[in-house]
Amino acid sequence: MVRAQELDVAEALVNLVVNLHLVEVAAEAEAEVVTAGDLKMKCELCGREVTKRYENHHLVPKSNGGLHTATVVLHPICHRQIHALFTNHELASLYNTIERLKGHRDVKRFINWVSKKDIGFDSKTRIRKKNR
Repeated sequence: MVRAQELDVAEALVNLVVNLHLVEVAAEAEAEVVTAGDLKMKCELCGREVTKRYENHHLVPKSNGGLHTATVVLHPICHRQIHALFTNHELASLYNTIERLKGHRDVKRFINWVSKKDIGFDSKTRIRKKNR
């Protein structure tokens, strides 16, 4: 009888842990659908306020194992610029934090240029030859 009760308690604990994990996963999924209009957000690269259009950048690219890793909120132009400058391998191995990205010479130049633009500014991004 005691053994059956222990098994019931163990099963209840497993169910609790699974349910807590499902709640966390659901909360993360809901967080990704929030529009910038509901919150005051800033682009983590250039620091300008984000309008309704923004993108989540995986600090480690999904193709390099970063599907469930940290993301940062970026303007579309800032996101495109990062991918124009670096390969996915470079992003995964060398530039996998926002600080490392901001420390790169070309990214610093881009931030200096784009930070003077209006919040909703967008433009085509030139792709470096090595990334084509």
